[in-house]
Amino acid sequence: MQQLLFGPFNKKGKKPTEAELESGDYEWEFPKNRAFRVENTTNFVKDESERVLKFRDMILTGMGLEPISFTASGMPQADTPAIKKLAGKSPS
Repeated sequence: MQQLLFGPFNKKGKKPTEAELESGDYEWEFPKNRAFRVENTTNFVKDESERVLKFRDMILTGMGLEPISFTASGMPQADTPAIKKLAGKSPS
């Protein structure tokens, strides 16, 4: 849930400087796109292959929302109160 709502983000809300972002080689701790390995329940067949894969990659692209609060470990909070606050926030 955190990846979907807040990606890209860093733990503890650490933001890169403009110079780091402009250099192009800055790496987010949790990037905008992230692949998750999931069981292939839809019998997906990879391009030009004849056999069904047991697992496949699912790519999530983050929405880039600004976190309101963080957990004790430094991750953005994605619990019900935090999501309700995000929903009530006016777009900027």
